[in-house]
Amino acid sequence: MKNLYYSLIAAVCMLMLASCGILGKKKSKGGSLPNDGMVHGVAPGGKYSLPRPPGMVYVPQGTFHMGPSDEDPAYAFSARNRSVSISGFWMDATEITNNEYRQFVQWVRDSVVARKMGYVKAGADGNEYVDWAKMKTMKWNDPKVMEQLSSTDVILPPDDRIFGKKKLILLKLHFTQKYLTLKKQLKEKMQVSLVQNL
Repeated sequence: MKNLYYSLIAAVCMLMLASCGILGKKKSKGGSLPNDGMVHGVAPGGKYSLPRPPGMVYVPQGTFHMGPSDEDPAYAFSARNRSVSISGFWMDATEITNNEYRQFVQWVRDSVVARKMGYVKAGADGNEYVDWAKMKTMKWNDPKVMEQLSSTDVILPPDDRIFGKKKLILLKLHFTQKYLTLKKQLKEKMQVSLVQNL
């Protein structure tokens, strides 16, 4: 029995010494930090770069001088130029006018409200699509239409209205967008044509 206790104590001691690194110490191969009791920090990781959003260009950070120019004698002595630094940001690759943006927002508004009002029709593929013929007949300034929309959750509740006007809740205008590459479209068309040929 004593031999069992001695062998158990010896095994526990060997395990403790091995966990401290005294027994079975391995020589460090390159890339790992030395185990000499000093604080060495952590090896630097790879540089992270943001993925490029579709249709966007990166405008790098920079500095410009803001203030009056040399040809501005009225403010030449009272206001000084100052340096302004701007961090980098993403910008849309194509220009868009306010009118084009307004048209887009109204299209999203019409498509969201059409789904809430039930102005949808089933497509050949089983998906629901907006019935634009019905949607074109809808008049936004008609009080009856606004009363119908009050039953949905897209119009502000009476407590939140300014001067009692029924306005849309802009947070309810969710827009989903789908990107298809040319390869993916060709692959889908090939699968459809193979199914039709069978």
